[in-house]
Amino acid sequence: MPHSHHRLGRLKHFYNLLTRLKSGYGLFVFSWFLSMLSMWLIFNLYPLLMQQTYGIGAFASSLYYAAGAFIGIFAYAPSGALGRRVGNGFVVMLAYALVIVSVAGMTVLAFTNNAQSVWLAPLFFLLTPIAWSPAIVAGTAYVAELADFEEGSAIGIFNATTAIGSVLAALGAGGIADSLGFSSVLVLSGVLGIAACVPLAKVMISRKKDAVETTGEGGKRVF
Repeated sequence: MPHSHHRLGRLKHFYNLLTRLKSGYGLFVFSWFLSMLSMWLIFNLYPLLMQQTYGIGAFASSLYYAAGAFIGIFAYAPSGALGRRVGNGFVVMLAYALVIVSVAGMTVLAFTNNAQSVWLAPLFFLLTPIAWSPAIVAGTAYVAELADFEEGSAIGIFNATTAIGSVLAALGAGGIADSLGFSSVLVLSGVLGIAACVPLAKVMISRKKDAVETTGEGGKRVF
């Protein structure tokens, strides 16, 4: 009997987890997972990517990365304030858009192979580390808003998703670069970044619709 109760408890836990994955919370976590794959494909290969694709050395690449991360420091507090004004989902979407623009610009430069435009590649890259600040600030706040269970567990799953995305990207990035080339890594990153917007947009639209049906108004922070 104790074993039966234990099995039933595990099945119930698994069922609850599946139910959450179909909720707004689950959709956002899936969106976040795709975005982490997109970002970390670039982060994990960054020095090699810049060297092999644009001929930019490791030292210069590191300086650009440091510059982007430094600028991003000053975006943490404004990101929280902006999230309170326009909605955390909107701020996350803005961060996604910055990454998409970053990767799209780098991809175009990689395929055109124009020596005179190579200096633009690290400038496009800067947008990705800058985007990390609004993404993580608003993403953490948004997941707490969407969770329909204990907040600590919800944020824990969210953080685990970040870690899993970064590990899987690390495992796959090198193999993709070796077999298909570094430009293919950029293309895949862009596709994943665009795909991440779809479930997030669905969550935002659903929340807006629910707010209108419930209150008759959109509200300022419903996104």
